[in-house]
Amino acid sequence: MTQTQQQTEPGSPEWVRAQRRHLGITQAVLARSLEVQVITVSRWETGRRQPGRYAVRAIEALVRRNDSRALRARKAALAAAAQERNKQP
Repeated sequence: MTQTQQQTEPGSPEWVRAQRRHLGITQAVLARSLEVQVITVSRWETGRRQPGRYAVRAIEALVRRNDSRALRARKAALAAAAQERNKQP
């Protein structure tokens, strides 16, 4: 998790924006993932509205899943690279 993600309160505009950027997705993709309208995500990020606790939990779950997949992919890539190194005479 980045420093920005750790320093902001869950549900704050900065937190919502940081989580979305960490995921590397647009407001539209986040909205679709959470089954809300794009304007809702925009309002969360501008501070006009706050996400409810279920939306916060859903965003946290998206980040955890994304981070877990990235970690597994990295471990697999490192294992494949190590295997390749071991094959060479």
